[in-house]
Amino acid sequence: MLAFERVGLHGLGFALGVAFHSLGDVLRSVSTAWASLKMRGGIRTHGWRGVEFLGIIVIGEALAHVDDITAAAQMRGYHPGNVPKEPVRVNLRQVAVVALWAAAGLTLRVVLG
Repeated sequence: MLAFERVGLHGLGFALGVAFHSLGDVLRSVSTAWASLKMRGGIRTHGWRGVEFLGIIVIGEALAHVDDITAAAQMRGYHPGNVPKEPVRVNLRQVAVVALWAAAGLTLRVVLG
């Protein structure tokens, strides 16, 4: 994610990394909140108010989790302005891995439709 930092988008690489790694926790939060709403009568009982509660719970838990991650990063000395100045080196192995992942993704897309 240093590529974003080097082109002047300071902090975007970190933010995308945190968002990507938080997806599992967000999905777990959604399933827990949905199960809780279902035990209390679900959407039929609460209507749109239940959907509001579900959204508020999920967003609140996601923000709390991201806040914990950013606090930990700050404690370890992360700052978006501290970007290494050496050039990014790409070797043949990295290109091969990216090409294999792209081929696998395209294959899955074609097979699964």
